[in-house]
Amino acid sequence: DEADRLDLLGPRARAQAEAAAAAKEAETAKLGPKTPAMSAAEAEWEADLASASVQLQAEKETKRAHSEAQDAKDALIHRGHKLAMLNERVQEMNSAAGSFGSLAHQLAEREKKKSQSWFGGF
Repeated sequence: DEADRLDLLGPRARAQAEAAAAAKEAETAKLGPKTPAMSAAEAEWEADLASASVQLQAEKETKRAHSEAQDAKDALIHRGHKLAMLNERVQEMNSAAGSFGSLAHQLAEREKKKSQSWFGGF
């Protein structure tokens, strides 16, 4: 029980616990016996405390959800930038491929004209 637990802690701890218990009893004695109004007030206070606890939990969940939504938004913005850069690179490659194709066509035409000359292009 409580006395055995205090004996294990030592005389100093026992004295402190007894002093705390005496102070609590004195405070209770000052307040007097509980009345129905006090019980109702305590019940109202406990209900308010529970409501505040629920509200605090809801605020935490809201902040967490907001943080996750912001992270998702940031990831989408980053992905949009990467896609824009990729689109620019694709356009550059398309332009380079068109230039290469034009040069290849010009080279083929030149070689065709050389091969058609009667002395082989010399």
